Amino acid sequence: MADKRWESLIDAILEKLRNNTNILTQAFPQFLYSNFTRIPKEIPLYNHHVEHLPDAAATKLTEIELLLKPHLHPPLSWEVIEDLIRRFTKTSDYSILEAALAKYRTQFQEHG
Repeated sequence: MADKRWESLIDAILEKLRNNTNILTQAFPQFLYSNFTRIPKEIPLYNHHVEHLPDAAATKLTEIELLLKPHLHPPLSWEVIEDLIRRFTKTSDYSILEAALAKYRTQFQEHG
């Protein structure tokens, strides 16, 4: 390198990368949940079959699940999400998910 200023900048960046033990997850946060041996249970909609749903529907279901998680026992929360998946799959009606989301927002925001 002809310019020492650029060389020292690049050296500083490389040094930070060498000292960082978790480079991949910091550089590419989308890989935080990537685990090729098993899927952690913390991922929203874990153990629900949502591959066939549009992204917008899966997003609404994730919001609902995150609202339910601190307030309901896991089996009950799972049943609520499964019921919503079944109802949406039959009708493709987003108002089902929007109504559930509004209901749980109101219910759980009032109770903290």
